[in-house]
Amino acid sequence: MSYLKAALNASTQSANVPQTKPIPGRTDMVANNAGGFVFAVDDMTRLRRFLCLGSESGSYYVGQSTLTADNVDSVSKLIHAGRGTDVVDLVVEYSSNGRAAKQDPGILVLAMCARLGDDATRTKAYDAVSTVCRIPTTLFQFLSFSTAIRKPADAAATAATKSAAVKASKNGRVEKAAGAGRGFGKGFRKALAKWYNSKSPRDLAFLCAKYKNRNGWSHTDVLKVAHIKPASASHDKLFRRLVRKDAEEAEAEAAAKTETTAPAAETVAAASVADMDVEWVDVDVKNVTKGVQEIEMSPADADVKSAKAADIEQAAQLHRPKRTPTDSLPMDAAADASMLDLLAALDAVQKTDNVQFVKDAIETHKLSWEHLPNSMLKDTEIWQTLLPTLGLTAMIRNLGRMTSIGTLAPLANATKTVTDTLKDSSKLHKARIHPFNVLVALNQYKTGRGNKGSLSWTPVPQINAALEDAFYESFKAVQPTGLKYLLALDVSGSMGCPVLGSDSISCAMASAAMAMVTARTEDQSHFICFSSSIKTLDINRTDRLDAVMRKTSGINFGATDCAQPMLHAMKHNMDVDVFVVYTDSETYFGGVHPSVAIKQYRTKMGKPNAKLIVVGMAASKFTIADPTDAGMLDIAGFDANAPAIMRDFALGLI
Repeated sequence: MSYLKAALNASTQSANVPQTKPIPGRTDMVANNAGGFVFAVDDMTRLRRFLCLGSESGSYYVGQSTLTADNVDSVSKLIHAGRGTDVVDLVVEYSSNGRAAKQDPGILVLAMCARLGDDATRTKAYDAVSTVCRIPTTLFQFLSFSTAIRKPADAAATAATKSAAVKASKNGRVEKAAGAGRGFGKGFRKALAKWYNSKSPRDLAFLCAKYKNRNGWSHTDVLKVAHIKPASASHDKLFRRLVRKDAEEAEAEAAAKTETTAPAAETVAAASVADMDVEWVDVDVKNVTKGVQEIEMSPADADVKSAKAADIEQAAQLHRPKRTPTDSLPMDAAADASMLDLLAALDAVQKTDNVQFVKDAIETHKLSWEHLPNSMLKDTEIWQTLLPTLGLTAMIRNLGRMTSIGTLAPLANATKTVTDTLKDSSKLHKARIHPFNVLVALNQYKTGRGNKGSLSWTPVPQINAALEDAFYESFKAVQPTGLKYLLALDVSGSMGCPVLGSDSISCAMASAAMAMVTARTEDQSHFICFSSSIKTLDINRTDRLDAVMRKTSGINFGATDCAQPMLHAMKHNMDVDVFVVYTDSETYFGGVHPSVAIKQYRTKMGKPNAKLIVVGMAASKFTIADPTDAGMLDIAGFDANAPAIMRDFALGLI
């Protein structure tokens, strides 16, 4: 018995090693960015994090470009391992179900699959373009990424591109590798043709007028690159109009710039890809996702726009099929009339200052605010007319504008329209409104001013309350488990880093907001906060969300010890079924590893089924959850499905 007791004591002591060293016998642990040893998530788990969290904010320890390159490298590994079709499926799932706050990471991943994958992956990726890129903005973004990524022809080209990428991080340039080209293949052009021709002429005209150009691309560029054969005579009319309109606008813009002394610096999107088998080439990309490093191009560089225009024209000539005469194309008279009526109305509203005329056009043609001249967007009657058919995303983005001009005010009819819409869970889910975007809107609206410019307003209390309701409603409805939850918020220094590119939302604030979803669902839940020890932070399940955000803003308590929640529960004999730890997993300070602490808790408290859920708040490759322990789960923060997944895991259903 004494021998057994000694062996058990020795085992316990070896387990209680500091977090700066790996657990004895565990060869699967890696050092995180803070110097602590944790577990590495697999590439598919990291992909889920990247899709949900992106990399545009970087992390406390790692910059944006490095974090982006690490995630892109992870995707590249999946593609080269033959899992490209699985990657595409995941991108489609997250996009279609509104699980990700931003489309940018998913579109980048889809472009990688389309350009770097095997035949099956490329086919599936191109088939998914219309599903993932639902509006021209996202289509143009896909084009920007796709034209920047190209599978290397040989090792020499790969080495040359990697060298250029390394130089880009030093001198702000991305150099074109020898022999690099656009590579508009058949699958690429077929996907673009499907995007345009699968829509009715009127719907396509509506979208093209709403989103004319983005990221350095216009519809004319796409039509020239893919030389899309129109599906109908109406499509042909629209394509010709788009090219003509773009030419007119370009001519007017050029005339207006004749007195400009020097061109503005251009930006090109690129990731630091020194260690990846990916080739990046010059492409004129403006304001492309911040999840990819923006690199300034010096005025001394070749004219990027001219180079792009030449590439487009070369591709158009190379792939130009025989022209189908317009009179031989199918014609639907009703569809054609509907499109022409819309186009006439769009032209007319741009040339009038008659408010009533514009209101009638909005009601007749269901015009969006993007279709109207700026002068009309200062009129409260215009916004009142727009509201009944205004998309939820547009409504949320324009709350400040509508309040500033008096459309939204206490007791106003428009205010009731907005609040009723924000509280309608079916509308929120149909519009794919993501909880994080609602959280950002709430945090911005209550300040009474925009991040940029001089726009200001007096917040309407009912709008604030409706946004909070919308935050909770935008998560998929979850039934309570009846279990006991300890919700542990990491409030260490690294959690003060912005999340998802937001200037106003930190990881700590986002964690608290996510935890409130569980707290509101589960009657038996308790909050604690930790850094190197347990910290006092007065949060409870009855708090208003804006109060929770205020209490967690600006928090910075220093070092990180993610074992603290379990150690605290053992010290105070707390009966916990589920520990939920919201963290970036940059733990390093403690004398026992978190994965060991949860096992010690199970033994001491006689609760072998106690579970640990780690909600990752950064798109890193680290987790404190032991992948070999079925009672531990790692999940990406701000996945709209997170509460449902956490519930099923807590109940042992997954």
